[in-house]
Amino acid sequence: MFFISQFSFCQNDNIDKSKTLEEYYKLGIPSIENEWSELDLEKTLAILEKQKGKNILSLPRKKSIKSSKLFNKIINQIPSFSNTTSRDIKNESIKHSNFGKIIYRLSGIYSYVEKTPSYYNDESTEIDEKLITESSNFALLFFYNISFMTKETRETKKSSINRFQKGITDTYLATLEYFRDSKEYKYENKVQFSMTISQNLKRIGNKLNQDSKDELILIIEEIIVISTIPKVTENLSEGLKYLK
Repeated sequence: MFFISQFSFCQNDNIDKSKTLEEYYKLGIPSIENEWSELDLEKTLAILEKQKGKNILSLPRKKSIKSSKLFNKIINQIPSFSNTTSRDIKNESIKHSNFGKIIYRLSGIYSYVEKTPSYYNDESTEIDEKLITESSNFALLFFYNISFMTKETRETKKSSINRFQKGITDTYLATLEYFRDSKEYKYENKVQFSMTISQNLKRIGNKLNQDSKDELILIIEEIIVISTIPKVTENLSEGLKYLK
């Protein structure tokens, strides 16, 4: 699952039903004032998964006065790949695997809520933006390390390189398909997410193979055709430049 209106229930979507920090602490979530370990994050995700089953609207929210600090703490614990010129590709790959497990789990926690479709749209958009940005960071790291390989080594690793190309492409495709088909995206989140896509395509677009470019061009052009928001059209049109 990758991540990530106009419904009769939308008037309820902005009512904050999250808990206070103290209430989350009572559930067993570690204090946000302390440094978290991987186990602390694992514990927090497990508690939120259980809490969602009890009260689907009670999770920490991005813009909540009560719970935004906890949401931000969780987001900041997701592994990042800011050093895109690291030569330690082995350990970075292990971290990337952990990144995938965490972000897809978190995406599941903040998945679609039937009666209030856009209730968690701010949070799911933040998670999808994190997915796109950090996946692109890792892609730059990956391609950087490939640049040091000899032609012969690249040939022997061709299948692995192609699998990676497919993986990063599928990540973009999944989030773009959800963006295209979803009815719960808020106006401002559509604009922000389209900007995130454009900014990251600017960074990695020229490193993708032609098959990957063609797939992304197809879906982005589809979204541009059906979009009713000029800024979304502008952002995605800008992103297309880096695939052609």
